[in-house]
Amino acid sequence: HLWGLKSADIVMNDGPYYDLSEIVQRLGHEDRVIDVFKIDCDGCEWPNFHDIATQVNIRQVLIEMHWREYAGPEKVFNFFDTFARNGLIMHSKELNDDWPTLCSEFSFIRFRQSFLGLPPPSTEQWAQWTQ
Repeated sequence: HLWGLKSADIVMNDGPYYDLSEIVQRLGHEDRVIDVFKIDCDGCEWPNFHDIATQVNIRQVLIEMHWREYAGPEKVFNFFDTFARNGLIMHSKELNDDWPTLCSEFSFIRFRQSFLGLPPPSTEQWAQWTQ
């Protein structure tokens, strides 16, 4: 599909762009398990990582992270923390050979919270983590 993943943080003029819930709805994937979700969107992963981790039942996430102007230490911490607290555990990582200082590939597998011994985050915890 020739769609982009939109976010409130990035203004895009060429389109069409949809947020993750709109894409899921357009594809008829509501209430379905997504076995593999692969994304390389040149920066849109940063404003959308919370939705990727929480809005859709995804078993495995393959994601290329772009570091340059998009990420600071706090945002990087929040990304990995959000994924881990939602049962998405990294099992593979590698540098992009063409742009080793600018982007890296990560693979995450979702485990049940009970398997990890983690309680699901409360609304108050989310509010505190995302301040």
